[in-house]
Amino acid sequence: MNTDTPRDRSQPLVRSDLAELLCADRHHALLLAGQAGLGQVELALHLIRAWLCESDPSGRAVLQASGGRRAHDACGHCQSCRWIGTIDAFEDGYSPQHPDLLWLRPEADDPLWEPAPHQAKTAKPSRVIKIDQVRASAGFVTVGAQRSRGKFVLLSPAEAMQAESANSLLKMLEEPAGECRFILVTEHPDWLLPTIRSRCRLHAMRVPGLEENLAWLQAQDVPADLARELLALTGDAAHAALRLVRRNQSTTHRLFIDGLAGLPESSLTQVVTQLAAIEAPMVARLFQAWTADLILAKLGQPVRFFPGQLGVANQRVRQTSLHALLALESDWRSLPRLAEHPLHPRLFIEGLLLRYSEIFS
Repeated sequence: MNTDTPRDRSQPLVRSDLAELLCADRHHALLLAGQAGLGQVELALHLIRAWLCESDPSGRAVLQASGGRRAHDACGHCQSCRWIGTIDAFEDGYSPQHPDLLWLRPEADDPLWEPAPHQAKTAKPSRVIKIDQVRASAGFVTVGAQRSRGKFVLLSPAEAMQAESANSLLKMLEEPAGECRFILVTEHPDWLLPTIRSRCRLHAMRVPGLEENLAWLQAQDVPADLARELLALTGDAAHAALRLVRRNQSTTHRLFIDGLAGLPESSLTQVVTQLAAIEAPMVARLFQAWTADLILAKLGQPVRFFPGQLGVANQRVRQTSLHALLALESDWRSLPRLAEHPLHPRLFIEGLLLRYSEIFS
């Protein structure tokens, strides 16, 4: 029995977690937590598809969980499964269209987003989950399911909620509607309100082993050498590595290192222009990873994120002190949030480069 729609790219670890969660007692709110790129969104969509599947369980594949427990996966072919579609969250245009699924996410992550009639055509999509989005979901939650399998609200990433949005969600979690369940996806559970975390069942994502990740990425036609580079860069997050490949960003880290190699001798304007081709959030993550590697090199340890750049790292750390590197690492801690809302991406990158150059002066 084939349970998957064509091109289903689920990693074995996602399938394992799926079996465990399908066998567990359903909670009205589930929190999937783990570092970016472990497949939390994919797991959430597989769960929802299985719970909404309308086929008779006897005709669906059986998933094996621990303790000999078994659960039924989605059939992949009924009307409900077709509405969910092929679970391929690596595609920028993927957007399920099930009437009993509401996906709350920043406008920047929604492929169907368009400026509202009152907005200018040049308006940029928001990178936060707005209060209006959460309030609008109240109507979805309180109205009965259009089919017979319940309703689901998916929030990703949950930490993108504004304070007002989080408070509005909390009210719904405190008084859950009978047929509706919530799935929150986050890589920063500590950023969420404690009261929200306490009302959710936590599921921590496990980081797969290197060989498992390599085998899966190569099955997605990623060359072995590139797969190793990207796994190092993403902290062994295979889904994040594949997303870089699918978005033609698999060599971004090389462009980043090439840009920094000439500093402080090279023209700052030239390096800014080179790095401006990379999205600000990615630049922020690369700066954090490279600084961590410089600290390791200064301590005489193997580098972690850029294993092919050990020689460059060793050369750089001769020109600075451990104290300066640790101070830089401390300054970088707020970068992920700042990078999501840069007033001017080019000026944001220029500021990072100026701060980075200071430790070598």
